Amino acid sequence: MKITFERALHSFNEAAKDKLNDEGNKENLGHALDWLINKATYRFGTDKETQKSIFDLQVKKQQVMLELKKRLSEIDKPPQEVGEQREGVRRVVKTDNGYIWLKNKDKKKVTLGELMTDGEWGVEYDLDPETVPRVVRRRYLVERAKHELQQFADEQIILNEKSSQYVHEFKRDTYGRIERDRKDKSVESKAGLVAERMVRNFLKKVVFDLGGKYRLLEVDVYQDVQQKMDFIIRRPAHDRGVKVESSEENIGVQFTISQSEHTKREKTKQIDRARRELGSEDKVRDIVLISLPLEDVLEKFTLWSEKKSAGGPDKLWSREQKQQILRGILRNFLPPQEIEELSGRV
Repeated sequence: MKITFERALHSFNEAAKDKLNDEGNKENLGHALDWLINKATYRFGTDKETQKSIFDLQVKKQQVMLELKKRLSEIDKPPQEVGEQREGVRRVVKTDNGYIWLKNKDKKKVTLGELMTDGEWGVEYDLDPETVPRVVRRRYLVERAKHELQQFADEQIILNEKSSQYVHEFKRDTYGRIERDRKDKSVESKAGLVAERMVRNFLKKVVFDLGGKYRLLEVDVYQDVQQKMDFIIRRPAHDRGVKVESSEENIGVQFTISQSEHTKREKTKQIDRARRELGSEDKVRDIVLISLPLEDVLEKFTLWSEKKSAGGPDKLWSREQKQQILRGILRNFLPPQEIEELSGRV
């Protein structure tokens, strides 16, 4: 996200808090909000309606934070005081054999990593407060809120960038296309996006369930379009084999399933340009292109969608495919012996 836009959102956030809390004089709040909207309109070269919509999304983000705060405050309350379970939410308990999803009369195993990542596929869990550790329940609530906040933030960025007269027409068209793609529920033309999400969630689960020594960080839509990153992997800097001041470093990943030499050349050129424009404020040391021939992602997604079992569509990959992904991606980030140790445990 642009630093200037991030600062504008911080300014909107104070007004959003006041609006939700119904604090202060409404007339004064209205004047202050008009001033902020006019300032952002001039700063980013958009119309006022665009900035009003961005402010409305900031209010929704604040609502997510208030809901998270409420849920965290209730985390130690007895179940009967928290409220009834919502329809469609999956009840999970912890036993000596791990986490269990109670599906009618059946008991389905679910891993910690699956609990933390299935929200990206629209699956929601209700973690039993009497058996699931407090730290897990807190982490689950935070991960779910982070996902919602990122979605709203991306909407804000798209609105601003596609409307700004200071953004090149080509980039404005790109943001408009992304907006249309996100609204389109069909997946037939989205093999790349589905594959990216499957790979990203699989790598997260390796951290949660197998103890992978890296962290996978989300990127916003601006980083995707402008900096050509699909996600960021944070690794211990000692893996580079040199001494550095920081104990960690961030590497951006551009992921593609295309095996076309033309596509890979074009993506390499784009990454080279993005790499030259990286600044210290981006906190990313490098960007790498990773190409994996995953040809069955839509087939796996369609098959998984029939029952929506725990673990998302990537769970349907074979052991060999998962090992291929680990070796193909993590070779840029972890020592070979660590990668082989993780692959052996898949």
